Amino acid sequence: MPRDLCMKYYVMGIGLIVFDQLVKLLIRLNLAVGESINILGDFFRITYVQNRGAAFSILSGQRILLILLPVALIGAVLWYLHRSSRKHPLMYTSGMLIMCGGLGNLIDRAFFGFVTDMISFSIFPPVFNMADICITVGCFMFLLYALLEDKLEKKDER
Repeated sequence: MPRDLCMKYYVMGIGLIVFDQLVKLLIRLNLAVGESINILGDFFRITYVQNRGAAFSILSGQRILLILLPVALIGAVLWYLHRSSRKHPLMYTSGMLIMCGGLGNLIDRAFFGFVTDMISFSIFPPVFNMADICITVGCFMFLLYALLEDKLEKKDER
């Protein structure tokens, strides 16, 4: 990957991590745990939750595992992105989103012992955060890339 394009992905990634951490800081400073602010009635709320587990609070209380596993996964994504030559931007974007989300939540776990969650929809019970959105969108994009890889790579060769 060209150096200038690589830098764009790192700048995007740093921006996403900083945004995620700023939102979480604002929530921790302005809301009490469990407090909610209705944005669109009961449909969409900002609710401060401290998640001591992974997605859907699984592995709650397994802080060491929840720190080591993301470190290993982030390392694997970085290794894959840097060893891959001539891959499609969709692959790089998905990897960067997954890494940024993982790092955003890893920062919380390492420094606070929990992940700050705040986005709440009445139709989807779990409360989540910006890092979770990055991970989810990144995984969806990577799946899309994996399904279309041959077509995308052939198109780039032309």
